[in-house]
Amino acid sequence: MTIADCIGMFINEQIAKGNLACDLPGLEVRPEPKTNTVTLNLDEEHTILTKEAADRLSKSIRALLTPSKDNPFVPVPDLDLTRRGTSLKLFDKKSGAEKTLAPSIAAELAENLARASKV
Repeated sequence: MTIADCIGMFINEQIAKGNLACDLPGLEVRPEPKTNTVTLNLDEEHTILTKEAADRLSKSIRALLTPSKDNPFVPVPDLDLTRRGTSLKLFDKKSGAEKTLAPSIAAELAENLARASKV
């Protein structure tokens, strides 16, 4: 287990206990109920996703974290998701913004996207 994964597990435990918010620094996921969309901010850049696209991105992140031929990998327009060593790289094709995420942080982003797609 990597140090980043240990820290991620600790953070997830604290979120589950209600001691921390489920925010990810530099990665804001915000449901927009009035427009039926989800905003994903990578630093200062943002992408507007339909709820379905947010759900697909969440599934894509999870699929790359646990590779298997049974996992669906559905691309999302304007975003690219690739493996970078043990981590994942999320790249906004329009703005050029990118984030490389430790597996535990990517899993939390997937959870935030899935949660936002249900609002």
